[in-house]
Amino acid sequence: MLKKFLLILSLAIFICGFLWAVEPYKISPSDVIDITVWGEPNLSKQVVVPPDGKITYPLIGEIEIVGLTTQELVNKLTERLKEFIKEPKVAVSIVKFSFNKFYILGEVAKAGEYDLVPGVGLREAIALAGGTTPQADITAILLINKEGQKEKINLKQILAGGEDIKLNPGDTIVVPTAVVTVIGEVRIPGEVILFQGAKLMEVIARCGGFTENADISNITINREGKTINIDLTKPEMANSEQLTLEPGDIIYVPKGNIKVVILGEVNKPGIYLVPPSNSHLLEVLALAGGLRATAEERRITITRQTEGTSKQILIDLRKASRDPSQNIEIKNNDIITIPAKKQIEWSRYLPIFSILYYITYITKK
Repeated sequence: MLKKFLLILSLAIFICGFLWAVEPYKISPSDVIDITVWGEPNLSKQVVVPPDGKITYPLIGEIEIVGLTTQELVNKLTERLKEFIKEPKVAVSIVKFSFNKFYILGEVAKAGEYDLVPGVGLREAIALAGGTTPQADITAILLINKEGQKEKINLKQILAGGEDIKLNPGDTIVVPTAVVTVIGEVRIPGEVILFQGAKLMEVIARCGGFTENADISNITINREGKTINIDLTKPEMANSEQLTLEPGDIIYVPKGNIKVVILGEVNKPGIYLVPPSNSHLLEVLALAGGLRATAEERRITITRQTEGTSKQILIDLRKASRDPSQNIEIKNNDIITIPAKKQIEWSRYLPIFSILYYITYITKK
């Protein structure tokens, strides 16, 4: 009898020691947790932990709870609620645990929650979700474990024969949208969603095309710190693999030389190709040798074509040195006209002068 008692006692001590040594459970996605604030029924609620690990809680707002123990969450809520309630008493319990589950979000055919079969890797997990969409960035997949730690994974390397990543319970896979950035001389610069295999001209078309000032011979693509130079004026570039874009590419379309026509009272009227760095009115007029003495600098006219319509801009050059709005930037195909000063036709006023002279002569006599 004593032996049996001692055996039971030893087993109980072993179990207690084991339980004491086990690390406290940390909240995972899809766990159901109960939060109670004593005396505050409006603050007591039961929630399902979403895949991103963040819940919205009254008074506090959004709070991240994945990776916390229940006691850590109690401490966090208590500290935040002290701003609104004197000595809040908070209790947290896990109503339902989520075991052997993983989650896929983002650019896959069927995002959601999946049962985790032992040994399943990232590649098979994405296949279970129907594969990636055409606009997925498979080079920057995010793997988030149940503690909230994040790891960036290049699925492209795994598919090419690299070692697969094994999943653990509670893991969340986020497949981001592939984008490229287009800046410079396009009509609608900014980020563009990139479909697999898309080429440069497809993306430029989705940006509204090039502007009239674009220099298509000096386009650059910045890719992971490296610069690729593109000259679209060369026929061999039409089917070049260099034009196939990758997620994260930054495309820059610089401004090229602009053509401007200068007419009227300048020393050297004609057609000029002007570099972007010298494309303001005063600089352009200097290229034409400056104004003649006969120029009417108060009424310079710039004729500009805008979306199929022609408009005229009147400039007073005397104000240009102190008013930047008068020293405007010249656009491609602008026509600058400098009129001549109006000459006084003295012959028209000769009869009047003669009469005035005669009146003056008679008065003096």
